[in-house]
Amino acid sequence: MMNKDGFFFFKFDSKEGMTKVLEGGPWLIRKMPLFLNVWAPDVSLSKEGIKSIPVWVKMYNVPIAIYTDDGLSLLASKIGTPKRLDGDI
Repeated sequence: MMNKDGFFFFKFDSKEGMTKVLEGGPWLIRKMPLFLNVWAPDVSLSKEGIKSIPVWVKMYNVPIAIYTDDGLSLLASKIGTPKRLDGDI
């Protein structure tokens, strides 16, 4: 469901399902990034200014000597703060 201010609301059957969606991603709607937060009745609905955004980066032609957790983290730190290394390496 979406309200008049452009906020989407999702209802889940379980807390595990909600957690899976919140921790998964990245999520897009109409090719636009979707920022997710848990809602509660006392939460103020306002669109805050974005100061930073996590991005998923694919790196190609990485030298084999750098192809370690530490090496990839060092390489990724050149564009920002690495959060997670994808398990599909």
